[in-house]
Amino acid sequence: MTSTFRGLETGKSALTAANLNQDVTGQNISNADTVGYTRQRTVAEAKLPVGLNYVVSQTYNRQVGQGVTITDVQQTRSDYLDEQYRGENSIFADYEYRGQGLTYLTGVMNELDDNSSLTLCLKDFSSALSSLNADPTSEENRLNVQQRANTLVQNLQYVNNEMTDLWSDQNTSIKTVAESINSKAEQISMLNVAIANYEHGGGTANDLRDKRNNLLDELSGLTDITYSNNAGDASMVDVKIGGVALVDGKKANSIVIDTTTGTTNAVTGKAEVTLTLDGHPIARDTSDPDSIQAGGELLAHMDLLESTDPSAPGIPYYIQQLNGFAQTLAKQVNAIHVKGYTTPDATLGTGSQTGIAFFAKDGDASASIPTEGTTAAEKAAYDAYYSGITAGNLSLSAEVTKSVWNIAASDTAVDLTAGSTQAGNAKNVSKLYDLFNSGTFNTDLNTIVGHLAIASDTNDGLLNTSRSMRYSIAKQRTSVCGVSIDEETTNLVKFQQSYSVAARLVTTIDDMLDKLINGTGRVGL
Repeated sequence: MTSTFRGLETGKSALTAANLNQDVTGQNISNADTVGYTRQRTVAEAKLPVGLNYVVSQTYNRQVGQGVTITDVQQTRSDYLDEQYRGENSIFADYEYRGQGLTYLTGVMNELDDNSSLTLCLKDFSSALSSLNADPTSEENRLNVQQRANTLVQNLQYVNNEMTDLWSDQNTSIKTVAESINSKAEQISMLNVAIANYEHGGGTANDLRDKRNNLLDELSGLTDITYSNNAGDASMVDVKIGGVALVDGKKANSIVIDTTTGTTNAVTGKAEVTLTLDGHPIARDTSDPDSIQAGGELLAHMDLLESTDPSAPGIPYYIQQLNGFAQTLAKQVNAIHVKGYTTPDATLGTGSQTGIAFFAKDGDASASIPTEGTTAAEKAAYDAYYSGITAGNLSLSAEVTKSVWNIAASDTAVDLTAGSTQAGNAKNVSKLYDLFNSGTFNTDLNTIVGHLAIASDTNDGLLNTSRSMRYSIAKQRTSVCGVSIDEETTNLVKFQQSYSVAARLVTTIDDMLDKLINGTGRVGL
């Protein structure tokens, strides 16, 4: 006959198990809306009967178990879905931050706004040339040409400055992202230690594991990562970027950020921030076999900072295109203007001059602007000068800025003392008007804006696809590790009933013991 008191132990274990199940259910319900929380469940096992010979002699001794024991409280996670989500999260962050940069560039170009676009500046300048063509002797018309040209130059400078500022923002963002990666790596290494210390005692550090998983999610958005259990301690995780260790168990490596001796950008002429991890440069591409491929937000900022590739354009690409537009504008306008003649200016005491440039670099005087010439040296100097013109340094020449009468409207010398027939003509300014009226500059500008629009739309399409993929994976992951209030409510009812039945078992055994103790041993009563 088995001991009656064994039933009390069995009932006690059932009460304990039901109580712990209720506690775990309550924890799940209270964290139903907690970001990153993973649903928990208990792992139960039947207690083995007492006795070393139970395994080989249970049938003969008719031994039964000792009730139930809760061996662990585990999280319900899918490692596969975690890996899929983090991989897609890196892709999504890349498109998201790249899209923000392209959207800002689109706003800077502002070609859809007829009140402030470069296209409008070209139109106004062409209209001013048309008026001057009708009356080249009008000081008002000449002033209008000067002002409209200056407005065009200022708008080019504005767009260039905005692009350069955005470029500098990417430089700052790369540094910020790298610092964030370092911070999260340090936090993960500290959690590794805390989790390992706790779990070596036999428990499972579920809440700490949630924090670590949240950090891995966030880290995957900053750059592309791989991770695995530490070889020496399964409670820890190792994290790598491009195969190079960022977190190795208890140790966190740091990305080294160099803001002073970095590479000079060929387009902006400014120093780029450079990143290295354990001596390996982190780059947007892997042309250097020793480099580490960046990903996520970090890759987006690097592409915007460096890329001149039209298939994956960054800010330098559009700065180059705008510089090319400014160079073409200056070269073609000057080619016509230098062949014309200015009108004598009594105030300055100058006569009719030729060889005066209309546009210049940083307000140079015509004397410092080389002509195309015929020799190789002259052509080289000519090309070098105009290749040095940018949207940021294009300006009116010193002569045109000084006097509106230095606009060369005539194709012959102007002699104001010889009568109205020698006041010059409008043949040279007519050529300038024809140049602008041909639409060449508008076409060049529209090509830049169109390319930007296509790049932005393409990125938006990829972003939407990635967003949909990430959402789908996140939904699957939530169905596995997320808390369902309906399910937890059902569990509460189930565990409440289990607790009640276990309590009834203890009460029944108590009644049996009461009968045994108080109702036996008194013969005849």
